[in-house]
Amino acid sequence: MSNPIHIKLGGVPEHFNLLWELDECRQVFTELGIEYQFYEFPGGTGAMSEAVKSGFLDGALILTEGAVTEISRGANYKIVCPFVESPLFWGIFSSAYGPVMNTEGLDKRVFAISRFNSGSHLMAQYLAFKAGVKLTTDNFYPANDLQGARKALKEGKADLFLWEKFMTRPLVTAGEFRQVGEVSPPWGSFVAVLSEKTVESYPHLPSLLCKGISRAGERFKKMHGIPDKIVARYGISKEDAHDWYGQVVYFSGGELYKEKLVNSAKLLHQFNISDRVPREEELLFGSGEI
Repeated sequence: MSNPIHIKLGGVPEHFNLLWELDECRQVFTELGIEYQFYEFPGGTGAMSEAVKSGFLDGALILTEGAVTEISRGANYKIVCPFVESPLFWGIFSSAYGPVMNTEGLDKRVFAISRFNSGSHLMAQYLAFKAGVKLTTDNFYPANDLQGARKALKEGKADLFLWEKFMTRPLVTAGEFRQVGEVSPPWGSFVAVLSEKTVESYPHLPSLLCKGISRAGERFKKMHGIPDKIVARYGISKEDAHDWYGQVVYFSGGELYKEKLVNSAKLLHQFNISDRVPREEELLFGSGEI
């Protein structure tokens, strides 16, 4: 296709985003006229959000709760469509060498987070909401990424850390972390966002990206040997890789996703995670249909 659209996308260096690295899935986007550079962001949703707001990235695959919260505060991007529709399974971890054995007394605990308004921060707030307690800034220790959180727990600067359980389980197996709980929110894991400036330049991009994600996700789920690739690339156990691959649900198209995302925004406000419920036109590009 002549004159393809060139964009820069970001995502966490985790198994969810393996499809962006595979030639078989990249070909789906090429056929739709999209050429992308994919950047890995160990710092997670907060770091990617800042990269989109600064203009370094055109878009990103970020946590639903992070996208809604940032949009409620005036971010310069909107959601194109879901990326991963199945919920994220967050493990709650403490240092295997420390005294914290459970999730009691959360208002007295310090949570390692990648940064404020990141997924690890917002999910700690959700966990506290479920427990009926309120956290303050003193309950959080910004650690930048997983490596920083490992150091914070080891040095006793933080008591607990929330991260995707399959990616973190190797640290439990190695005897560094102790898993003391698990939490899964009532919304899908990741959404695709694009900056408003990028869409001004390429008005059809939301629709094309939406189509590409749906088709690439379908192809990814039909490919042979994906769990083995996950084991080799991310160090996850073979059993966990097969469990995750069997459970994960990528966006499959249709219009119902808009209602689901609006409902997710209402829940995030109800749980005191986002400041307000964005209007649908603030939250979503209107041309995401496939």
